[in-house]
Amino acid sequence: RFNSSLLSSAKTFLTSAKGLMRRVRDKTGYSDGERMILGTGQGAWMVEGSPARVSHDYNALVSMYNMRL
Repeated sequence: RFNSSLLSSAKTFLTSAKGLMRRVRDKTGYSDGERMILGTGQGAWMVEGSPARVSHDYNALVSMYNMRL
Protein backbone atom coordinates (compact mmCIF):
# COMPACT_ATOMS: atom_id res chain seq x y z
CA ARG A 1 0.00 0.00 0.00
CA PHE A 2 2.75 2.47 0.95
CA ASN A 3 4.77 1.69 -2.17
CA SER A 4 1.81 2.42 -4.43
CA SER A 5 1.21 5.76 -2.67
CA LEU A 6 4.88 6.66 -3.01
CA LEU A 7 4.84 5.67 -6.67
CA SER A 8 1.72 7.75 -7.23
CA SER A 9 3.39 10.79 -5.63
CA ALA A 10 6.46 10.27 -7.80
CA LYS A 11 4.32 10.11 -10.95
CA THR A 12 2.49 13.29 -9.95
CA PHE A 13 5.80 15.09 -9.42
CA LEU A 14 7.13 13.86 -12.75
CA THR A 15 3.98 15.01 -14.54
CA SER A 16 4.24 18.46 -12.95
CA ALA A 17 7.92 18.78 -13.85
CA LYS A 18 7.22 17.78 -17.45
CA GLY A 19 4.38 20.30 -17.60
CA LEU A 20 6.70 23.08 -16.50
CA MET A 21 9.38 22.01 -18.96
CA ARG A 22 6.85 21.94 -21.81
CA ARG A 23 5.62 25.40 -20.88
CA VAL A 24 9.18 26.74 -20.91
CA ARG A 25 10.13 24.88 -24.10
CA ASP A 26 7.03 26.01 -25.98
CA LYS A 27 7.22 29.53 -24.50
CA THR A 28 3.60 29.23 -23.41
CA GLY A 29 2.55 32.12 -21.22
CA TYR A 30 0.01 32.07 -18.44
CA SER A 31 -3.58 33.08 -19.06
CA ASP A 32 -5.08 36.07 -17.26
CA GLY A 33 -6.77 33.75 -14.77
CA GLU A 34 -3.55 31.84 -14.13
CA ARG A 35 -1.62 35.08 -13.62
CA MET A 36 -4.23 36.19 -11.12
CA ILE A 37 -3.87 32.94 -9.17
CA LEU A 38 -0.07 33.08 -9.36
CA GLY A 39 -0.15 36.66 -8.07
CA THR A 40 -1.88 35.66 -4.85
CA GLY A 41 0.89 33.25 -3.93
CA GLN A 42 -1.29 30.97 -1.84
CA GLY A 43 -3.01 29.15 -4.68
CA ALA A 44 -0.08 29.25 -7.08
CA TRP A 45 0.42 25.50 -6.72
CA MET A 46 -2.90 24.94 -8.48
CA VAL A 47 -1.62 26.33 -11.80
CA GLU A 48 -0.55 23.53 -14.14
CA GLY A 49 3.02 23.99 -15.37
CA SER A 50 4.03 26.50 -12.71
CA PRO A 51 7.16 26.32 -10.55
CA ALA A 52 4.92 26.45 -7.48
CA ARG A 53 3.11 23.31 -8.67
CA VAL A 54 6.39 21.45 -9.13
CA SER A 55 7.56 22.54 -5.70
CA HIS A 56 4.26 21.50 -4.10
CA ASP A 57 4.35 18.06 -5.71
CA TYR A 58 8.01 17.59 -4.80
CA ASN A 59 7.28 18.41 -1.17
CA ALA A 60 4.35 15.97 -1.21
CA LEU A 61 6.67 13.27 -2.55
CA VAL A 62 9.27 13.93 0.15
CA SER A 63 6.58 13.91 2.84
CA MET A 64 5.26 10.61 1.56
CA TYR A 65 8.76 9.13 1.61
CA ASN A 66 9.41 10.41 5.12
CA MET A 67 6.25 8.77 6.39
CA ARG A 68 8.00 5.47 5.70
CA LEU A 69 10.81 6.25 8.14
